[in-house]
Amino acid sequence: MKKVTVYFCLGLLVISTLISLGFGVKNLTSGDLLRKTLAGSIDGACLIVGIHPNKISFDEKLLDSLESWANKKNTNLTIYSATTTQLLDFTFGELDKSWARGSIPNLSLEFWSDNPDNSSIETRIRDGELDDYFGQFNLRLKSFLAGGDKILGTDDDRRLYLRPGHEPNGNWYGWSGNPEAYIYAWRRAYNLINNGLNKTQLQWIWSVNNVDVGGIGAESYYPGDQYVDWLGIDGYNWGKSFDWGDWNTPASTFDTMIKRLKILSPSKPISINEVSSTTNSKAVADKNLWITSMFDYAYANNIKMINWFNEDKETDWAIFGGGAGDTTFEGYKAYSAYANAIKDSRVIATNAKLHPKILTQGQFSGTSSCDTTLNLKVNLQGAWQ
Repeated sequence: MKKVTVYFCLGLLVISTLISLGFGVKNLTSGDLLRKTLAGSIDGACLIVGIHPNKISFDEKLLDSLESWANKKNTNLTIYSATTTQLLDFTFGELDKSWARGSIPNLSLEFWSDNPDNSSIETRIRDGELDDYFGQFNLRLKSFLAGGDKILGTDDDRRLYLRPGHEPNGNWYGWSGNPEAYIYAWRRAYNLINNGLNKTQLQWIWSVNNVDVGGIGAESYYPGDQYVDWLGIDGYNWGKSFDWGDWNTPASTFDTMIKRLKILSPSKPISINEVSSTTNSKAVADKNLWITSMFDYAYANNIKMINWFNEDKETDWAIFGGGAGDTTFEGYKAYSAYANAIKDSRVIATNAKLHPKILTQGQFSGTSSCDTTLNLKVNLQGAWQ
């Protein structure tokens, strides 16, 4: 787009805003309206970035330091919970904490039951054993999403990403191994949880492992376009942290599954819901390069969401607050490549004043486009403040 066109369009936008205000320059609300107009009209940021925040329950101090260090808020925060009634209070407590921080919660809801036997859980969900749980979940979710006025469909509604039964194409969860039952279990959970809600409030992520483990392809578990909003992938660079591991680039980690998912459902946005890298022979330097490469890979492949697994678990996954890093901030070791990467204007910076629901609907649903040529910053002062 030529600069003259940009300036002309921007001038028309300002003029039309002034006219609509009756030239109310002295009205202090006019600046707010112009900011909202500009923010809603020019939306070049497209990549949602969040993390799994390194604890079962949020470590508020770590998150505060991370966001201060990176100078950008996490657009969403990954929460792990399960479909058991004793965890309902925990689950919705974490959702409240995430929203209060200005981040959309991204809930990984594992298929379990109050019965400790998790075998064939997909069959039991299919047959209705967890219907009571899903009914309770729906009522509490409506209350959470309704916001402070407790009325759905108003300006203070909240949002949620829901990722049930992730990685079914692996062999480490009780909901793997029976694709037909999994599909019916997903659909049953969807119909019960989704009752009375819409896509401005709740987005469903179907998330698979980056490779099939156990002999059943990811496609066999797909619940269908009607029941899914996002296609997700979990994938890690394990390096040489285990005998079977090898150093893998983002492309070698994700290319094959992304191609398969785009064939499976070409119109759905792609998210990377768990990702990180271990270190290699050069340790910190190698991991920093990998982090930078992952962001470049996301833009090149139209990925709309990345959630970093920020926990030293099987190996040194953390990018902030773990056991290693090339810099330190407020006592936490960190990888500088991460902070540098999320300063990119294509990474969404949440602003509750402009968007009380954290994201625009296009960003929330993964349909917004990256604009790499136009990056407007509106700084209105004086009577416009």
